[in-house]
Amino acid sequence: MVVAPHTPANSKITETQSLNVIKNLIRVSISEICYLRSRIYYGHTMLEFMFYDIVDLFPDEVFKERVYADMHIKCLAPQENSRDQSMQDAYSITEWLEAGAFDAMEKKYLLQLEFCIYALGKNKTPQNLLECYTYKIKETSNGSTFSTSFTGTQNIDSHPEKVKTQAVQMIRNLVSITNTLEPLPKSRYITMKLSYNGSKTSWAMTPP
Repeated sequence: MVVAPHTPANSKITETQSLNVIKNLIRVSISEICYLRSRIYYGHTMLEFMFYDIVDLFPDEVFKERVYADMHIKCLAPQENSRDQSMQDAYSITEWLEAGAFDAMEKKYLLQLEFCIYALGKNKTPQNLLECYTYKIKETSNGSTFSTSFTGTQNIDSHPEKVKTQAVQMIRNLVSITNTLEPLPKSRYITMKLSYNGSKTSWAMTPP
């Protein structure tokens, strides 16, 4: 469940609260991107999907409406053990985040997350980058902060103390962006790329 931590205005946000705020912002935005832009897939490999046809990627059943920062949003909420293929695929995306990106964040390994959509070439490999949604993580003395860069927009620096205002701004940006982008081609490919801090990362660190 997506819940933004409540911090009184006169108290300093803790490192744990800072991390949870960033996780929730990423969960919400990735879910909104999936809801607004992605389409049905044909097959997938680890951290990758290939898409075909211009129909919705996921049926409404894989999303649940949540209230986040006083907004009604759609979040991925798949059933883990479902036999439905759409549920399984949506669950894979949530695992990329929970067991991959967020695990690396907790270990202070993660520097950047990129959620990208490509057009597929003739040999069914990524050819042209169509959209890229980038999240950069930065450790500070006051906890973790991050900046976002979405297709067609400038960077937005996010600070946990201002989560409500920034969450609203981020979702509005996503809606605005997806309303102006060209329709995706019939064949497209989505990836999630994680960049680690080489000075801290264990060589055994691998995404799910």
